[in-house]
Amino acid sequence: EHSITFATMNNKAMLAKEAVEEEFAKELRVGHISAIDVISPCSIIAAVGDGMGHTTGVAGRFFNALGDAKINVMAMAQGCSERNISAVVLSSESTRALRAVHAAFRLSQTMVRVGVIASDELGHALLALLEKQRNKLMKTFDINVQVCAVVTQSGNGENGQLVVLDDKSTNESIGPRSLELATGGMGLLGAPAVSEDEPNSVVKAVDGGFSEMSKFLISEDVAHTVIFDCTADESIGEQHPEWLNAGVNVITANNTCLSGSRELRDAIEAAEHHYGKMSASYLREVTVGGGLPVIST
Repeated sequence: EHSITFATMNNKAMLAKEAVEEEFAKELRVGHISAIDVISPCSIIAAVGDGMGHTTGVAGRFFNALGDAKINVMAMAQGCSERNISAVVLSSESTRALRAVHAAFRLSQTMVRVGVIASDELGHALLALLEKQRNKLMKTFDINVQVCAVVTQSGNGENGQLVVLDDKSTNESIGPRSLELATGGMGLLGAPAVSEDEPNSVVKAVDGGFSEMSKFLISEDVAHTVIFDCTADESIGEQHPEWLNAGVNVITANNTCLSGSRELRDAIEAAEHHYGKMSASYLREVTVGGGLPVIST
């Protein structure tokens, strides 16, 4: 064995370390054992079921789900009865890991947090499309697409007006109507479509623009995050490498970044491979003439 690993309660970790060091003091002294390490805090994620022993692919689905969610598995175990598969992960990643495994076995929905940088009719049409398809995606594929942040380019100067969900725990999503309420009834199209007196508890306008968007979009508990860039703004394109390096998938109709400086193109290419197979995706296909982002081709 190159190493032996076991789990214990967090408040007993140092006591366990001292006991092991005392027991193997001679081996540590002569170098037969290099070190006794404590990694804390950790959590154990387990899949348990009587039918697992007769079902192929359970372990693969379990660990693929953790890998897709960018969860580092520190230790793993499976009993000879094959009724249990356990993995040790960092406690800071435990919620994301649990959601990923639940979604893989269709025990809960896969959450996708979405940010949209939009202007005029294009942004309004994309928000309306996401809102229209949301229920269908949940019912058919158990995918919950939640628009959590929108930047309108008709707002605070070049950086735009940032609108976010007022409550991070809500299951609501920003749509054209709630966006218009948050921006004083003006929205993306520049004309009031709803009453300014209508109450709105779903979204709010906050200070900042596209440069502050990721702070409200990225969540440690959610593995999948996407930003739609529906503009042709060069300054927004310069943010693409930063978003990709943060693990945010970027879908864009903005080709100014790829047709701009070589340094920016190289930065985007490097960000696309920053985490190897686990790197965020950069989808830059556009329809001919329309400039609409395409999810896949």
